Amino acid sequence: MFFYHGGHMLKEGPTFTDWYGPMTCIKGAIEEAERLCAYYQVTPDSSLLVEVKHLTFLEDRLVLRFDEDGDPVYGDNLNRETISNVSVWNNRQGTIEPQLE
Repeated sequence: MFFYHGGHMLKEGPTFTDWYGPMTCIKGAIEEAERLCAYYQVTPDSSLLVEVKHLTFLEDRLVLRFDEDGDPVYGDNLNRETISNVSVWNNRQGTIEPQLE
């Protein structure tokens, strides 16, 4: 979630993950954006733009070891590449259908 004013990003908001499967984060992110807009009285006519984007990253991470439960312990990210950056909702348009190329 991102907050813009005058075409400039003011702040990056909360992030959501696809832990439960591809695209599962979108519903929660939109619900949270709508809740924040209602709380702060951000309307479609406001100069503030609240936008939810679905970002997909490809990330190389070094596994240093496994802990006693068998879970990986990671080192610093070696490489992170954004492979998709798609707007899915904003306070002016609502839900935005993805544009397929």
